[in-house]
Amino acid sequence: MKPFGSKPRLPDRECFVRAAQSKPYIHRPSAATIELEDKEPRQNAWGMLGTGIFILGFCAVALFAFPDPADHQAALAGSAVFIPIGLGLAIFSVNLHVAFTRVGIAHDTVSWQRRNLFGVRSFEESLSSYLCITPLALTHSSDGELAGVIHYARLIHSVDPAREVVLPVRAQDGIQMILDRGGEREAFENLARNLDLPLATVRTDGNISFRHPDALDQSVYMQISDTPSKPADGSFPPKKYHLTVLPDGFDAVRTYRLYLLPFLGFSGSAALVHRFNHIINAGFGLPLVLVMFSLFMLAFSLTRFRLTLRSGILEQTTSIAWFRIQEKRMTLSEIEELGRIIDPLTRRGVLRIASDSATISWAEGDKTEVQGWFENAILRQFASIDKHS
Repeated sequence: MKPFGSKPRLPDRECFVRAAQSKPYIHRPSAATIELEDKEPRQNAWGMLGTGIFILGFCAVALFAFPDPADHQAALAGSAVFIPIGLGLAIFSVNLHVAFTRVGIAHDTVSWQRRNLFGVRSFEESLSSYLCITPLALTHSSDGELAGVIHYARLIHSVDPAREVVLPVRAQDGIQMILDRGGEREAFENLARNLDLPLATVRTDGNISFRHPDALDQSVYMQISDTPSKPADGSFPPKKYHLTVLPDGFDAVRTYRLYLLPFLGFSGSAALVHRFNHIINAGFGLPLVLVMFSLFMLAFSLTRFRLTLRSGILEQTTSIAWFRIQEKRMTLSEIEELGRIIDPLTRRGVLRIASDSATISWAEGDKTEVQGWFENAILRQFASIDKHS
């Protein structure tokens, strides 16, 4: 049984401590009540117990069913290997029955308890002992294929890492991941308000930025209204972006034409196999598989990610073969987060632009200079709007 959200690697605790010291916040008592329990499904435990009993029974039959000394020696040798396995499965199944992890928050106190056959561990800690909440995200699979993603909130303790807890916030299946507009943002903000703890974001430069509960809805537009705009750096993103600079913004398109090469390769291979099928006798299976792979590569090559800033409106669209499958839109005055961060799911650098209506992740994995160009281009438009207001 896994605890609530295994703990991926995060920056050192000192980074969170320094961030808390640079932007201090006084915690107010929270009236939030949360009760969670993580326990293995009973059918898994019963299935493991049944397997263990079957192995032990098989070994018992083998030991007593072969009186011949040679056969009995072989049964003993096999049982020496499989009896410990059967006993281990039986003991582990009992552990699954009794084991659980519980997390509770009530009366401004966090309680945590984990029980198994080897004992019970628990602690209680005041919410004021926690520095912040930081988002995590983990993918989960089914039958070896991506099935979805679960978003978690990790409460960072000010002193003891053993007293950190992880709370599930939102789960998405594969389709919801594709159509997602950043809906977990509202859940994280509500949790931060309920627990009265800052939300922390890990930036690409290794620093941590805090957003206090009272300022979660404060727009970037208001934060920089008195800040001079950043000058243009004169450098454009690399050639993989088809960029058009507009008087009031830009239009950038990210394409994947490189996938045309494997498309041509798979298509040519399918044609050759079909042409000489009478010689290699491959049937219809192999050509069909090659055609399917070529169509996948064609779909990737026709995928377009577009980010447009025009007339104070930022829009991101994703399309395949000119059919839009996703669209996110927000006005500049709605944006509450703008910066280069480490994505909680992919662990890669990304330019994050977020509001209550949508979350845009752009230039994922690109150099910080590329992400910085887009960030500065948006910031300049903030200052321009403020100048004419």
